[in-house]
Amino acid sequence: MQEEETQIVLERRSGRKMLGCLLIVIPIGWIIGALVEPDKAGLVGSFLGFLLLMGLFSMATDFSKNRRIVVTPYQIQFSEGIFKATAMTISWDELGEVDYSVKVSRAENGVKSTTCIIYLNRKGAKPPGKPHRIDYSDELGRQVKNSSRTIHAEEAVQLIEKLRVAGSEGERIEIINNNKAQDLQGL
Repeated sequence: MQEEETQIVLERRSGRKMLGCLLIVIPIGWIIGALVEPDKAGLVGSFLGFLLLMGLFSMATDFSKNRRIVVTPYQIQFSEGIFKATAMTISWDELGEVDYSVKVSRAENGVKSTTCIIYLNRKGAKPPGKPHRIDYSDELGRQVKNSSRTIHAEEAVQLIEKLRVAGSEGERIEIINNNKAQDLQGL
């Protein structure tokens, strides 16, 4: 079996698409604003330009290939860090407890944002250090590469836990293949 067939790649495809649409809407908003209020075009353009730069920065960091989670029969690969992604790899034999927490934040206008954080601990870490952390958007989840399937944080934790406790490489391959459903190439 080929390596690519026996892995699940969880990527932030929906977030990337939403941000890409926003990067198209911002210049259109500036053009419309300049037509409606030409005397304030510079001020509005500066603000929208700042948003555009922040969006481009976010596309380069948050939605890059470095931010994917790759699950194979042998290990889990991910990155941690806010501005600089540090690549991490933990084999299933080294992986200890897996947990997650939900962080809900509300803006003043009542808009709620939910972020899940997955914590991965290494077995026998001396001294017991802080766990590895993966930020995981609960609203958008992560999409399985080459599939239409979206896996949310709780499902991802369950998947990681199943792979961690699996007794053999063959069991892990079966778990991975069962969780890659809804192949886009067959649609």
